[in-house]
Amino acid sequence: MMTVGSSVARLLDGVVAAERLHVVHNGTSGLETEVAPADDYLPGAPLVLTAGYLIARKGHAYVLEAMARLAAAGRTVEWTVVGDGPLQVQLVRQAAERGLAGHVHLLGRLPHDRLLALMARAQLFALPSWDEAFGLVYTEAMSVGTPVVACRDEGPQDYITDGVSGYLVPARDAGAIAEVIAGVLADPEGARAVGEAGRRVAGELTWQRNAERQLAIYEQVLAAAKRKDRR
Repeated sequence: MMTVGSSVARLLDGVVAAERLHVVHNGTSGLETEVAPADDYLPGAPLVLTAGYLIARKGHAYVLEAMARLAAAGRTVEWTVVGDGPLQVQLVRQAAERGLAGHVHLLGRLPHDRLLALMARAQLFALPSWDEAFGLVYTEAMSVGTPVVACRDEGPQDYITDGVSGYLVPARDAGAIAEVIAGVLADPEGARAVGEAGRRVAGELTWQRNAERQLAIYEQVLAAAKRKDRR
């Protein structure tokens, strides 16, 4: 049996025999395409970008709370969200209640090339999602050199090393998210290095590598079956 990440494999511990369980990461499409940043969008403003369905487990409420904490400390940051979902009205209301209505931008669904351009424009991609098996959207952001923040002990931990190729925070921890955002904005050179390391990691997560890994597993299973038949 194959899973896309270690977090899923852990859920199957004791259900599927360890020797029959294999982790095969997804690939990232478009790695060979150069993406130009969307410099026309909020030019010059510090920008945190999120992309994902607007449901609780994607952690949008915790990014919003992080924005509020930064604002209270005198740090104004723009937060743009790409995607739609049932929490849209709630997020708009909460942004207004926290005095952030002018700095929170819910754009709904966008063409994929525009999303990639916004990723390349942002200083940070933040999606503190839990129950995340792999998270293709993180590797897409990493592929354009933008540092990402994801949740610890979830699928992205398979390919993100905290502070090296991205940032990992505990789930449901607005304070940790605020610290990452503040650190990225305070040290753009350090953040750029993390983004470039992330780009290299994403560059290795190709669909070719995915196919080769699956083929190797099939060959291993077939070889084991042939040995069993000869007994």
